[in-house]
Amino acid sequence: MKQFNIYLFLTLAAILFSCSSRDKNREAYTIQKDNFEASLIESGELQALNASYIVMPFLNWKFGWQYKITDLKGHGDKVKPGDVVARIDNSPIMKAKIETQNNLDMQQANLNKLLVQKISQEESQLSSLSIAQATYDLAKLQLDKFKFESEKRQRVKKLEFDMATIALNKVKVINKLSLVSLEKTLHIQQIRVTQLKNELKDVDKTLGLLDIKCPYAGLFQVSINEETRQLVKIGDKIWPGFKIGKVPDLSKMKIQSTINETDISKLELNQKVLVRLDAYPIKPFTGKITKIGRISYKKDNDSNVKVFDYEVILDKADPILKPGMTVSCEIIFANLKNTYFVENECILSKGKDYYVLLENGRKELPVKLGPKQSKYTVIYGDIRQGQKLVPADLVNVKIN
Repeated sequence: MKQFNIYLFLTLAAILFSCSSRDKNREAYTIQKDNFEASLIESGELQALNASYIVMPFLNWKFGWQYKITDLKGHGDKVKPGDVVARIDNSPIMKAKIETQNNLDMQQANLNKLLVQKISQEESQLSSLSIAQATYDLAKLQLDKFKFESEKRQRVKKLEFDMATIALNKVKVINKLSLVSLEKTLHIQQIRVTQLKNELKDVDKTLGLLDIKCPYAGLFQVSINEETRQLVKIGDKIWPGFKIGKVPDLSKMKIQSTINETDISKLELNQKVLVRLDAYPIKPFTGKITKIGRISYKKDNDSNVKVFDYEVILDKADPILKPGMTVSCEIIFANLKNTYFVENECILSKGKDYYVLLENGRKELPVKLGPKQSKYTVIYGDIRQGQKLVPADLVNVKIN
């Protein structure tokens, strides 16, 4: 019996508390009169205003066209300028470097050999030229010495001089031609060596490109691999121009959203927008509409509702703003002065007609609806400020 009395007491207390709370709630609903900002709410997605795509660099075709990712920053990791966000397998380039270096060493050895040959040939030519010159000088002296001898002996010395002259000229021509040929061969070999050195520099430069770095601070977002339809990961095969990821610039954020075609007339550029994150609805942000789409399209394949795209740029950045977060955009499209409005839950309807229910006598008061916002709706009719109303959730509750 004692337990039953306690249970009855608690039940009555709960009923009294409920009635008291209901009375307090009921007293809070009145017709208000003040300045009113009309708005509509649309959902959208938060994005960075600027985002830099990180792609596989274009390399020389001789290194191949397909590569493999060996290291990758995590999706959503914080990065700063100069951070390596991805590394590419360097084995094809290292192979090319070894081959190029070996070829360079061999061609450099050939060049050194030609340089030694040139020195040796120049010394040999100098020796042969000295001998030919000495023979020529001796023949000339003999010719001068026998100018008073018999004509027959002079003719012999003249023939010997002519032969020495021809031999000297021949040595000079051969030496010149041999030197020209060797100079050309040497020049070609020097070009080969220079080309291989440049190729080696190109290989080293290419190796540096395989550490793909971040252009500025932000959050690294891994791209979707078009072949696998999944996030790019370590081990994936990629090619020059392949989008590995992107780094959004979090210093300036925007919102991509859509609006029903029936409300498009309410939008204009530079219009004020109040933005709330679904994850942090308490903290509002402000922004302005910067772009309005010109072409409508179906919201989805199973609906006849058409929408327009629009874009909002937030006035300020904040650490809690992350790309991809869902937001609600409250668009302020009208400022009404000294007008009547009530809480949205006080608007009742019968068919296409609307009314509010007065607390005093539960009298239905017909009204016409004006602009609305997330919490209030403008109403017109035979109404006055301060009239107490019954909200929709208390319509079926008896009021004492």
